[in-house]
Amino acid sequence: MVNPRLCEDLRLLVVEDQPHMNELVGTVVASLGAKAVTRVTNGHEALAAIAADPPDILITDLCMAGLDGLELVRNIRAMPQPARSVHVIMVTGQRSEESARAADEAGVDVFITKPIWTKRLFSALESYVAGW
Repeated sequence: MVNPRLCEDLRLLVVEDQPHMNELVGTVVASLGAKAVTRVTNGHEALAAIAADPPDILITDLCMAGLDGLELVRNIRAMPQPARSVHVIMVTGQRSEESARAADEAGVDVFITKPIWTKRLFSALESYVAGW
């Protein structure tokens, strides 16, 4: 069973261009007691949000129009501190080894593939809270 207060001290940013997935991921992390959950729909909005007030954790999709998840992470890793140290969890339907390798090279901390992703997301959040 997942602790419903797991994320109570964390601020999370969810980046997902599909409205139903944006709402679902936001609801899932909010149910864990997150201090704040900000939801945006594209990489450009995410960069602006991170520049203004970096979250503790970014949960992003890989495939998005405009600025995709990999470019988003590369841009974040090039930002000054504390933005460059945002913990990045990528949740995607791209199941290839090539996608996982590209995410790792871009600076993604945790790469999770759909369809069974909630348990792995909870595990990644628990690991982060425990000190990664």
